[in-house]
Amino acid sequence: MKRYPETITHDIDTRAAPIRLDVRYLRIPVTWSVEEIPNADVGLAEQSRTGRPLEAPYFREKFLGFEEGWARTDVRGVKVPTRISPDGRYALVPEVNQSRKWEVAERDPFDLRTQFLKLNIDDQDETLDFLNGIGVWNINTQTGEESMRIERIVGHRFVSGFASVFSVADLKDAQKRLRHQMEWLAKDRSRLRSEFRKLERQANNPLKLPPLHFEWGGEPKAVIQAVTGYEMLNVTLQFDLLSGTGVYVCEKCMTRFSSDRKVRYCSDRCRKASAQKALRDRQREQKITGRKWRKTL
Repeated sequence: MKRYPETITHDIDTRAAPIRLDVRYLRIPVTWSVEEIPNADVGLAEQSRTGRPLEAPYFREKFLGFEEGWARTDVRGVKVPTRISPDGRYALVPEVNQSRKWEVAERDPFDLRTQFLKLNIDDQDETLDFLNGIGVWNINTQTGEESMRIERIVGHRFVSGFASVFSVADLKDAQKRLRHQMEWLAKDRSRLRSEFRKLERQANNPLKLPPLHFEWGGEPKAVIQAVTGYEMLNVTLQFDLLSGTGVYVCEKCMTRFSSDRKVRYCSDRCRKASAQKALRDRQREQKITGRKWRKTL
């Protein structure tokens, strides 16, 4: 065994030492909007025929308003029908704050994951609010407009590339995949490990983790810093799989979530809503009981 002259332990023969691992999420300021994919009807038909996605530039059009879901309306507020599902017709487009003075905001990555699982993507306003809160969803280094460019030090990382555009259907696919993965995490962790190994064998290695750095605040700890929604989902899932964290189902919204200790609700909002409902139920029962008591006199 090779001996090292300096180690962080007293035992020079130690090859590994336990250390705390934290997951951190830093939000890059982004404003999201909805735009239409040109020739979407033709593109999806061609994709169905050839099996290959049809690349086309996004139509830079700001919509005046929406009715239910992702339905386009004209200047009179009349719904414009589409021949295909709106999930494949509309694109979510990010605009990165290009000011040199903006500061990133730290968010809880596990709370963001739970919010994404609960998200009603068919509600346009709710979806845009969520994306504006999460910041960048994914980053590519090949193509993008100047309004999507990111060239900045974010926390302990230098981020270079373009914030990615994606369709509503892509976001729904990501949510559906995450729900399956959370179910496997709760019931069959070996299946989730197998999926991770399968993805790691692919050429692009989509599970490549963000850089890890060490911090010393009385004791050393390793920190993985995510800056996109895509990284956040991968890192939190792998962290839960590695640590053996328990997975529970919220009694209020029925969403799966992970926690170091057994709890009944996924968030304070669900806990307070459940407490309010229980209070109203008790008051209603007391009112009914009081009426019966008066009748018996």
